[in-house]
Amino acid sequence: MRNFLKRIIVFFAPLILVFGIFIAIVLLCFDSKIDSSYSKISRKHPEGLIIGTSRAAQALEPSVFGDVYNFAFTQAYSPFDSSYFELIKRFHPISVNRNVLNKSDNFSVKQDLKLHLICVDAWSLSSFPGDKYERMNTSFVNETEPGWIDGYNFEYLFKHMPTKWSEVIENCISSNFVNPSGRFVVSFTFDQMQDNFNRSFPEKMIYNKKKEIYRFGSMSNIRLYFLKKTISYLKQDGKIVLVQLPVHRELAALEDKFAPNFDSLIKKVAQKEGIQFINLKSFHDSVHYTDGGHIWNGDALKISQMVKRRIN
Repeated sequence: MRNFLKRIIVFFAPLILVFGIFIAIVLLCFDSKIDSSYSKISRKHPEGLIIGTSRAAQALEPSVFGDVYNFAFTQAYSPFDSSYFELIKRFHPISVNRNVLNKSDNFSVKQDLKLHLICVDAWSLSSFPGDKYERMNTSFVNETEPGWIDGYNFEYLFKHMPTKWSEVIENCISSNFVNPSGRFVVSFTFDQMQDNFNRSFPEKMIYNKKKEIYRFGSMSNIRLYFLKKTISYLKQDGKIVLVQLPVHRELAALEDKFAPNFDSLIKKVAQKEGIQFINLKSFHDSVHYTDGGHIWNGDALKISQMVKRRIN
């Protein structure tokens, strides 16, 4: 019996090893295409961060700002709540207490401040009856830890990944991907962008009008609280800039009707925290949109440069 088990082990061990190497190579080659989140949570991110929802995830190119990583996800996974805040802390641990170091006579090496861009809009700071994401996000955001091998996250793949495996295959052969800086690149040509806008924009407007007309939603004090918590946490090692990206003119009008005091609210937050607020909401016609709310990939560098030029 013992000899039989040895033969089994000797036979299957090379196969398991080869299979493991194959999986590692596949993940290494296609990590940016598995879904829009996997490569973002396959390692820790000590650099500056871009925080927000899918508007930021698709629009802001981190390489424009230097050593910055786009750690924005989607409205479902990264509105301002306790889960997203804890995810940021897990993947961007701040080990240096700058207040202590700055008071220390022995601290002679100046640590460069990182740049953190936090993108805000009315929807990411609002809530609706039955909104299960306001207090505790039940998705992968709530549980995912950094992978124990840098560049891989097997726990996410087999336990938390929201994308179906059948969709993973489609993703791997599509032209969309997460670039090395974390931005989700939706590779529409200009004609594809216009075609997608014509099909998607009416649906987006209907969905958001229902939110506004029936008064289902409201600004959330809980989400605002976690926005401030995020600012306080990232201020420990970085310069914070709040950013409001432009959206289609009609969608912006809906957001203004839904939250008419939003801009003044964010200005007060910025003033109290001593940080800058860059509001580009009025630049409706400066960029193109894939659906009214997401800036077309062809204008990502343009809008990123617009933000960069305005940073004090």
